[in-house]
Amino acid sequence: MIQRIQTVYLLVAALAMVACASFVFKNVAVGIAALVAAGLSLYAISLYKKRPLQATVCRILCFVGVAFIAYFSIVNAGNYAQKGYIYPMGTTVLAIFCWLFANIAIRKDEKLVRSLDRIR
Repeated sequence: MIQRIQTVYLLVAALAMVACASFVFKNVAVGIAALVAAGLSLYAISLYKKRPLQATVCRILCFVGVAFIAYFSIVNAGNYAQKGYIYPMGTTVLAIFCWLFANIAIRKDEKLVRSLDRIR
């Protein structure tokens, strides 16, 4: 069933965002947003027949991940003694890299399909 590497990347990103949601138990809104990002990542897996839309969803998720990092940086800026947002930041960075790698793999697939269409 898992035949493409971007499926693995998107699955790892979804698991990382679920872990991020579990680490942020103080702020419910951020936890819900992380779960929505995980759900969008799983939704992107189901878009394997629509590669341009799948790539767009991955790009949007990258921006969402950057917004998470910005939020965690702003919240933690005044509290250097509090290390409560280190783990959610780490899992979000992992998810961002997975979304970037998935986007690269999706573009490679699209390029391959277009080149094979030219040959036929």
